[in-house]
Amino acid sequence: MDWYRRNPYLFVIVAATMGLVIFGLFSLYSATIHQSGGSGPSPFTRQIVWLAIGALVFAGIFVSSSDVLSRVSFIVYGAAVILLLLVLVTGTGRAGRWIGVGGFRFQPSELAKVATVMALAGWAKTERIWESPVKRLTGILLTVFIPLVLVARQPDVGTASVFLAVGIGVAVWAGLGQGVLLLAVIPVIGLFAGFYPLILIGFLLLLIGWLAFDKKRRRQITVILLIGAAFGLSAPALWMRLPAYQQDRIRIFLGVASDPRGAAYQAIQSKIAVGSGGVWGKGYLEGTQTHLRFLPEQHTDFIFSVLGEEFGFIGVAVVLGLFWVLISRMIQLALIVRDRYAAVLAMGCASILAFQVLINMGMTMGLVPITGLPLPFFSYGGSSLVTSLALVGLVANVTRQRYLF
Repeated sequence: MDWYRRNPYLFVIVAATMGLVIFGLFSLYSATIHQSGGSGPSPFTRQIVWLAIGALVFAGIFVSSSDVLSRVSFIVYGAAVILLLLVLVTGTGRAGRWIGVGGFRFQPSELAKVATVMALAGWAKTERIWESPVKRLTGILLTVFIPLVLVARQPDVGTASVFLAVGIGVAVWAGLGQGVLLLAVIPVIGLFAGFYPLILIGFLLLLIGWLAFDKKRRRQITVILLIGAAFGLSAPALWMRLPAYQQDRIRIFLGVASDPRGAAYQAIQSKIAVGSGGVWGKGYLEGTQTHLRFLPEQHTDFIFSVLGEEFGFIGVAVVLGLFWVLISRMIQLALIVRDRYAAVLAMGCASILAFQVLINMGMTMGLVPITGLPLPFFSYGGSSLVTSLALVGLVANVTRQRYLF
C-alpha cells in the first residue's frame, strides 16, 4: 500500500472514475438493448470502442510531462477554435454540430472544453498576466468568451453555458470571487427583467441607487449597470433568435405553456421513470419506461432516468456519491497544489464535470430547463466520453507531479 500512501488522490480519482464508467455502461446497455445498429455495430458496441479510445487518451495525458502539456495548451486551444469555426460551415448530423472523420463523428465543442481548461492554465503560468487582477480577469474572459460564442452560434446554448461555468470556477479560485459572480449573475437577472418592463425599470433604478451611494466602487458599479441594462434591453431580440424548440422548453419549464404530447413529453416521461424507481428500483433490465421506449432520448441526454428507474434511490445515491468523491478530490487538489498551472487544471476540470452533472440530473427531474447536456461517463456519445476521460487524465497528471506537499 506504499503507492497509495504516496498518492491517495490518484487512487481515489481513478477508482471513482472506474465506478462511474461501469455504472454508465450498465445503464447504456439497458437503454439500448432493443436498439439495432443498422448495418453497423450497436450503440453499446460503439461506446465500448470509444471507451478504449478514451482510455488511451487518459493514459497519454497521464504519462505526459506537465511542461509538455503547458507548452501545447494554446496550440490545442487554437486548433479547437478552428474546428469550431469549421463546424459552422461544414457541420454534419441532425443539428450540424459534428465533424466526420472516416467512419467516426466527433463534436468540436467537446474538444473545446478540454482546450479551454488547458488555455486557462496556460494564462495562470504567465506571470505578467497573472500578477495583475485586471489582466487576470481579462485573460479568463477572453479565453472563455471565444468558444462560448462559437458554440452558441451552432446553436448549442447548453454546451455554451459550460464555458461560462468553467470561467466562473477558475475566476473564483483566482481570487476574483464577488466581482466575477456579479458579472455572471447580472446578465441573467437583466435578461429575465427584460421581458417585464416594470421589473427592468426597478432593477436599473436599484443599480443607479447603489451607484449614487457607493462612491468608492463607482467604476465597478457603472460597469455592472451598463451590463444589466444592455442585457435587459436586448432580451426580446435574443429571445427571437432562439430556435422554436428552445423557446418551447423555457416556456414549459416556467409553466407558461403546456404541451404534454409535444415539447413537454420528454420531461414528463423522464420524471415518471425516475419516480417509479422508488427506493430500490425495478431491477436491472426491468424498467418498463425504459424498455417500452416511452422516452425517445433515454440513451443520451436522459440516461439518468434509466438509472433512476432500474436502480432506484439507492443506485442514484451511489452514483451521486461517486461523482461527489471525484469532483471534491479535484477541488481539494486545486486548493493544495503549489503550482498555479496544475491548480487551474484541477479547478477547471472540476467545474466542467460538476456543472454538467447538476444540469443533466436537474433537467431529468424537471428542476432546470432541458438543455441537451450529456451526463459524464453515462450518456451515449464518443465525444462526451473521451472528453470526460481526458479531463480526469489532466487531473491525474496533476497528482503525478511533485506539486502536492
